[in-house]
Amino acid sequence: MPLVALAVAACASVPKATHNRELLTFLADGSTSCDDVLMRLGDPSRAYENGRLMTFRIAGDAASGYAVTSGSDWSSANYSLVVQCDAGGRVASHSLVAVKREP
Repeated sequence: MPLVALAVAACASVPKATHNRELLTFLADGSTSCDDVLMRLGDPSRAYENGRLMTFRIAGDAASGYAVTSGSDWSSANYSLVVQCDAGGRVASHSLVAVKREP
């Protein structure tokens, strides 16, 4: 019985990505804090240079909205959001890079 409860709890803890057209509009180079990026988007899929360079897997598009995806593969991600933080903890630059060709 405990094994079944553990399996159910593990499945319940994975949130479904919700698409939102406004998801990335808060990002402004030079003024958005990197802490705000983490609060709004969650943990990055990868972080480099002691957290000063972060990447997030992003699904969707501008028309239907964007969602941060997680997991071990890129099957649902269309983009990688790359965020570079400056020494003061602000977003120095960001870029939404296509990782798949559109059909």
